[in-house]
Amino acid sequence: MLALLNTSGFTIASVSSAVSVYVEGVDFYGGNRNMTLDRRDGGTVDFYAHRVGMFHATGPTSGRSDNLVAAGARDVFLQECAVKFSNKDGANYARSNIAFVEMESPRVIELDCDMGHNGLGQSTDLSCNASTGHTGAKIIRVGGTYQDTMGGVVCDVHTDTQSINAGITVRDSQTGLNETRGSLISAGQGVESWVFGGNAYQGGTVDVYAEADSAVRGAGLWHFTDGGPGTLDLDLIV
Repeated sequence: MLALLNTSGFTIASVSSAVSVYVEGVDFYGGNRNMTLDRRDGGTVDFYAHRVGMFHATGPTSGRSDNLVAAGARDVFLQECAVKFSNKDGANYARSNIAFVEMESPRVIELDCDMGHNGLGQSTDLSCNASTGHTGAKIIRVGGTYQDTMGGVVCDVHTDTQSINAGITVRDSQTGLNETRGSLISAGQGVESWVFGGNAYQGGTVDVYAEADSAVRGAGLWHFTDGGPGTLDLDLIV
């Protein structure tokens, strides 16, 4: 499906009701935001995608120009999806809806997904990520490849955001900047992340970074460098 629009290419919204959508084998192209999951007026949005492509979000670099915006959505499950080529993030999960009204923090599973090539046209906002949880999102990433972003590649931010990352491959932040903007896996202030297996060792300013009052823990991640004022414990016995 092709949407050459100066707005969100495709939107799934709830208006005082529960909305559940399952999509399989479809590629979506274009729009300021490629796919928007927008919770409104007390409804809920659940989104399940299997072998779905979300490509080329081309909105202004100052806005929500992400491939997938889960704006207050409840459950998001992506399996073997490709989420690539955008002016900002690949997948962005947050508590506030598109009108910036606080809803609930999304619960997310990314299973064997291919995400990357995000923010490469940026010259000012160098915080574009392949996958990013915000404002209390709960994310499980299993397998999959995350790469080539103008910012931290897998980057979770804000207090109460949590992620489990198992067997993921992360590489190539393109900023060449400091540790917070050029890391491969990073946790912002108040975030707790767990990493088991996988690799993150190529093309970042630092492979794993934990900001103050955050923690990245786990075992078996193949990486060479880590840093930051937060808690780093990547040699747990499990």
